[in-house]
Amino acid sequence: GLTEDENGYITGKANNKNALYVVVTADRGMCGGYNMNIIKEVISHINEEKIEKAYVILVGNKGKKVFQKAGIEIVEC
Repeated sequence: GLTEDENGYITGKANNKNALYVVVTADRGMCGGYNMNIIKEVISHINEEKIEKAYVILVGNKGKKVFQKAGIEIVEC
């Protein structure tokens, strides 16, 4: 079997181009820039890693429209 050092899913070097993100945002806007910063970070990661198909489990309502506009499928909200 693979050791922890050889496992691409642990090291982040797997060749899988699908990804599932669990994103925690607020339900209301009283968090300063937190909501937009976390959303931008997720979208940036998807673009940098050249993820072909990204899915999001969204905890909290903020960000729903942004992810939909970006073409990222929301699995659960």
